[in-house]
Amino acid sequence: MLKTVAGAALVGIGGTMYLLFRQSSLLIYQLACLAGMGELLGQWREHTLQWALPEWVVYCLPDGLWSAGYVLIVDGLFRQHPWKWIVAGIIPLVGVLSEGLQGIGLLPGTFDLMDAVCYVVPYGVYLLMKKT
Repeated sequence: MLKTVAGAALVGIGGTMYLLFRQSSLLIYQLACLAGMGELLGQWREHTLQWALPEWVVYCLPDGLWSAGYVLIVDGLFRQHPWKWIVAGIIPLVGVLSEGLQGIGLLPGTFDLMDAVCYVVPYGVYLLMKKT
């Protein structure tokens, strides 16, 4: 249960970073506004957009948080399942593949090696921890 809650918290933190620091044209921001959070987000963004955060924190760290959160949620929900390590690898794999497809122009977006690293590092740490 603790792993699942921690994983959900990481996903929430990554989503909050998107809402506060990324472009308001993103789907997650538009959905939050439709849910009635537009005014509150506007107030928060007014203050947080002044923060001088490194680019990798704004653009890459949320990917790593989502990946880590997903891995923890899967580990918590599939406690004894013998294939949970495969299920836990789905989002990190999809993230790395999407970056690769962006790099060769088959998927819209801009390839970013740091994004790919942020997707895969939590899974690598998970596998190392499970092995020891």
